[in-house]
Amino acid sequence: MSRFQIAAGASVLALATGYQLASSPAAGARPTRQPTRPAVTMTTQAVQDLASAQNGQPLYAAHCAVCHGKSAQGKIGPNIVKKTLPDINNAISTVSMMSSLSSLSQQDRADIAAYLQSLE
Repeated sequence: MSRFQIAAGASVLALATGYQLASSPAAGARPTRQPTRPAVTMTTQAVQDLASAQNGQPLYAAHCAVCHGKSAQGKIGPNIVKKTLPDINNAISTVSMMSSLSSLSQQDRADIAAYLQSLE
């Protein structure tokens, strides 16, 4: 086995186990455990949820805030923070809400739900 193959194998093993090899390639170098920070990445779904919430904020302001308040914590209508798309669809179809809400597309409703989910 060549030195290159040994070095390559050690590097792969180090990466797989979370170890870093000492910076000097001296013979007998022992791997040392280095604390690593997890990479901050957003999944495609998280990016879509963020975009949906951003699209939902102006829709909420235009169609919902008058009754549920600017922060969705209730005004004339109840607190709807953290409500989901099924909750919104059910409320629009069963509760006497403004008739213009029934004309909102499913995507608009999903965006409003994503915005509500983003609220604390």
